[in-house]
Amino acid sequence: MASDAYLVLLVDDNDDHCMLIEDMLLGQDFARQVVRFPDAETALAHLLDPERSRGTDEGRLPDFIFLDIRLPGMTGIELLQQLKAHTLLKRIPIIMLTTSERAEEINASYEAGACGYIVKPVDFAVLAEKISAVRQYWGQASEVPAAPL
Repeated sequence: MASDAYLVLLVDDNDDHCMLIEDMLLGQDFARQVVRFPDAETALAHLLDPERSRGTDEGRLPDFIFLDIRLPGMTGIELLQQLKAHTLLKRIPIIMLTTSERAEEINASYEAGACGYIVKPVDFAVLAEKISAVRQYWGQASEVPAAPL
């Protein structure tokens, strides 16, 4: 699926991080829309809801998911495992976007099916560069799988 901008689902409980990441995704034309969720349970309920058209781009599944690991309730890795086990959701590229640099979490993320792992840096400019690199890879070098409606 070639596109200049994607429908992105962002799962992160930190409002400040969400605002910065959303601004970067929209500002760099990576995303045409960002749908935010503060926890894994709400995000999963939304993705599994056949009436998901509320608040999203024509009810489509997202083209990408950016997922934090440390969330209230279900962890990001647990959500990742559930999404990758689901027939309709397993093709969505999921990029972990977290403050954790722990090797155990990095390995667990890739083992569960993450297609990328980005450590959120303290420096805003460095985060912008990382988001730009993701856009270049997925927007120019690689094809995004088409997710069923």
